[in-house]
Amino acid sequence: MRLVRVLLIVLVVVIAVVAVAGGSVWWYLARVFEEPPVPIVAAETRRTVGGGDVVGFVDRPDTYAWLGIPYAASPIGPLRWRAPQPLPPWSGVRESLVRGAQCPQGEIGGGGAFAGDEDCLYLNVWSPVGRADSGRPVPVMFWIHGGGNHIGEGGTPLYNGARLAGTHDVVVVSINYRLGPLGWFRHPALATGDPLDDSGNYGVLDIIHALRWVRDNVAAFGGDPANVTIFGESAGGWNVQALMVSPLAAGLYHKAIAQSGGLRIVPVAETLEYGIAQRTGFRELVDNLLMADDAGLDQSGAQARQESMAEDELAGYLRSKGALEILAAQGGAGFGGTATLLGDGHVLPDDLQAAELFAAGRYNVTPAIFGTNRDEVKLFAAFSPEATDRLFGILPYRVRDPERYDRDTGYSSDAWKVGAVDRLAIPLRAAQGPTVFAYRFDWDAMRSVGTLDLARLFGAAHALEIPFVFGTLDFLDRLGIVADYDVPERDALSQTMMSYWAEFAWTGDPGRGRNGEQVEWSAWENGAGARRLLLLDASSDGGVRMSSSGSPWTTCGHGCSRTRASQASRNTAGCTGRPSGSRTSYRRSTTLWVVEAARRSDHRERGPARPRPLPSRLEGVRRRRGQEVDMLTAQENARLTQTGPGTPMGDVFRSYWMPALLSRELPEPDCPPLRVKLLGEDLVAFRDTRGRVGIVEPACTHRGANLFFGRVEECGIRCAYHGWKFDVEGRCLEIPTLDLDTAERVKPKAALRALEVREFGDVVWAWMGEGDAPELPQFEFATLPPEHRHVSKKFQQCNWAQACEGGLDTAHFSYLHAGMRGGEKVGLHEVMGMRRIDGDNEPPSLARYRWMIEDGRPEFTVLEHPAGLLLCAARQADDGARYWRMTQFLMPNHSLAPGNFPEDNNLGNTWVPVDDESCWIFCYCWNPDRPLTDKEVERMEQGSGIFAEVDEHYMPVRRRENDYLIDRTLQREQSFTGIVGISEQDQAIADSQGLIADRTRELLGQTDLGVVRFRQLALQAAKDRSEGRTPKGVDAPGGYHVRSGDAMGGPADALRDVIDGRFGVMSGLAAG
Repeated sequence: MRLVRVLLIVLVVVIAVVAVAGGSVWWYLARVFEEPPVPIVAAETRRTVGGGDVVGFVDRPDTYAWLGIPYAASPIGPLRWRAPQPLPPWSGVRESLVRGAQCPQGEIGGGGAFAGDEDCLYLNVWSPVGRADSGRPVPVMFWIHGGGNHIGEGGTPLYNGARLAGTHDVVVVSINYRLGPLGWFRHPALATGDPLDDSGNYGVLDIIHALRWVRDNVAAFGGDPANVTIFGESAGGWNVQALMVSPLAAGLYHKAIAQSGGLRIVPVAETLEYGIAQRTGFRELVDNLLMADDAGLDQSGAQARQESMAEDELAGYLRSKGALEILAAQGGAGFGGTATLLGDGHVLPDDLQAAELFAAGRYNVTPAIFGTNRDEVKLFAAFSPEATDRLFGILPYRVRDPERYDRDTGYSSDAWKVGAVDRLAIPLRAAQGPTVFAYRFDWDAMRSVGTLDLARLFGAAHALEIPFVFGTLDFLDRLGIVADYDVPERDALSQTMMSYWAEFAWTGDPGRGRNGEQVEWSAWENGAGARRLLLLDASSDGGVRMSSSGSPWTTCGHGCSRTRASQASRNTAGCTGRPSGSRTSYRRSTTLWVVEAARRSDHRERGPARPRPLPSRLEGVRRRRGQEVDMLTAQENARLTQTGPGTPMGDVFRSYWMPALLSRELPEPDCPPLRVKLLGEDLVAFRDTRGRVGIVEPACTHRGANLFFGRVEECGIRCAYHGWKFDVEGRCLEIPTLDLDTAERVKPKAALRALEVREFGDVVWAWMGEGDAPELPQFEFATLPPEHRHVSKKFQQCNWAQACEGGLDTAHFSYLHAGMRGGEKVGLHEVMGMRRIDGDNEPPSLARYRWMIEDGRPEFTVLEHPAGLLLCAARQADDGARYWRMTQFLMPNHSLAPGNFPEDNNLGNTWVPVDDESCWIFCYCWNPDRPLTDKEVERMEQGSGIFAEVDEHYMPVRRRENDYLIDRTLQREQSFTGIVGISEQDQAIADSQGLIADRTRELLGQTDLGVVRFRQLALQAAKDRSEGRTPKGVDAPGGYHVRSGDAMGGPADALRDVIDGRFGVMSGLAAG
């Protein structure tokens, strides 16, 4: 039996290799098993519909079924590439016992094999027994299958609606619709003047025609034509979202569910171009047909012949070709790309995308559910030769680099969610209120077979939720890929999901499910931190629960699968959680839009499964060994480090003003714009004619051209593509491509997202949050005259948090910044040419370097104040005195550096995330008592202290790519590290920890107390933000008008006395 299961699993994978598209893996899988016998006619199922009488059968004791009912005339001959036509009547009673022919498509195995028939416009109906005669109609759930709009059919056993209909008292309808170039094709030669026939969206028109059939006939099956829910997965989800914006679908449905959707409408003109990535252009398809007919033609010859043919001749030629010839011309059998939803201006809008249409109110207002699966992209990545080792070149049996595999697929799956859920739910919620719902499917409890860890290989893969929605889990049972002890939880999750889907069909609100016993599924909320996403998982892996963001990067932090089986494999394989440096997207050809969006992905959230208690003194501590402690979990590390839109720490950062760029980077009015990236968001900055700075989203709202290539002129930035112009507040000023009246109507809808911007202290500050911005933090350097300060910045290629932690860890000075002489560590002053006076006359400003070498274990005390923390480190000095270095950490990402006595200049840094793997470090030096000298500024520009020597792009001259120009001779003779520059030494060590440090493997001690408290404060801010509280410092701008510094104290001096003596009395200072 075990051998049979293994062979079946092998069969699944082999099938998947040739069928990775939409729900096609599972669809093909369902076809592998033997077809059930033709059922027996049930006389009581006779119904009259448009076209004639039909009779069905008893599918389950509580459900009738009718398969293969035609709903439109066969689209063959002159009806090919035309809108669906009315169905001619038939005589007698039609037995609807087997599903109708599938529409032409690639067959299993590819290699030029095709299946299907153009006579394919059929649908299937499942209805609860007795409903048609009850007089109480029930909701209709209208299923649109996936498969990239290239393959699939509505009648496969995977989509059997009997259990959903019978258990939850709904009528289920599934349909076939035209696919590939027979469903989506447009060519000038085929134009008739009829906007429907010329639209090219024949697959969409088929679906709309089937909805009209439901409206006219579903009452005969007990369904309510006034309560129709459309639902679909993958391409079916795209089509659901297309119907939401199609004016032709208005009134034909009343609720919508898009599973793993993500609609993109392509302008008609673009589909007629040559060489379009990931699809064959329509003209190019004709070229391929011509070349198939004439082996002597090449591409250019075919193109010339096509252009020479009269339209009538070309139209006749196209209609004469067989369906399989047309499929072959598009690229071969199987999944050859994705059929394109066309912006024709009649069936689908031709000017805006779905999110913009929702925002503009140009859509069919209905309650909606949008969702994705946690590991969408793993279905495709599993078959990448980059990702897996494969037997016979086909069967993946081992993931090559589990860490990279999980992380890369995690990024892309997160980005899929952004496109399919977030970008659509946000404007839809704003437009129609709390009638939008979202989910993420997380179940992955598949067993391992030998080295084939299915939970890791596929996880909660694309399309895996389908059998849970329909209750068709029997094929998983036949494969035996679910352990017996996981079956009850799996089946319970399926019942829960069916209950939610059915309740939504009944009421428009999934609530607590049809039985009223489920977790409350709350509506989507646009406010940051709102619990707006339902996570669907087995009870032992967190269960069904609401989440604030649902970006799946928290339990492992790097996307590792989360079942018991995969946990065991992770423990034996030793998953470190360290992110790799690569962001390769393993299935670029099927998820083009995912790749770039992956860089903006959110964190993964796993929820409250298996919580562990935390000691009260150091939240996050897991174990103690003497003075050592293991610190953050992977979940906490991900929460700390990820700052993209919708992440907990990203929401924290968006509560504060952030330095975006230096004022001098935009040196004069109407100077060239700059690319800016903050918190994972791409932006463009410019200074207008009046000298005002604007920071706006980069894509022009017309066609998405990047405004970086635009012209800054006449108090705005003008798009280089069609001349649309915008001001610093994002308002659209001019639309030269439209007449004046139309332009005035469109301008408000064409506004760009613009950040609120202030210039303060030679720095351009940006507010990226929602609502009213708080007051600017009153940093002392920014309030002084310009000649009293110097500001700069430098780039660092690692996560912001580990770079920031280097600024809070003053214990490292004893080693990292030590000098070397005669093989021994010495104070930095002894190798930097500083004047040294021996004995009692050595000033503390020089002796401190010696004290830091002699005492490498400073005693730390951390005090809290309204804007952050004061980190105090005491070392033994001469004659029993104590040398104090006191560092200010100011929320969320500022550190004022110690190392200065009262007569010295003050220093500070701000670490601003570019994305999760890089940051800008803004550097400040100021002196309130006098202007900085030219010599001081020159030394800073050359890289002294916290400053680095940088090029014209603020890239450090000594950086990761050149190993910071480490000099091993210098390391032996003069410098502990061999790297020149304190700043560069700090950056080198932070970079060496990886792009995102793995804090799960640390052993921290008392000298790391400042770092621990920083992490606590940051994580607490994330919690506060998610629960609606204001993070520390946001409402205390005056709390930022503080300094760091050094001080001397006696052996018995209280710390508070030392602080008061150095800084004066600090308001709000309390023990941390």
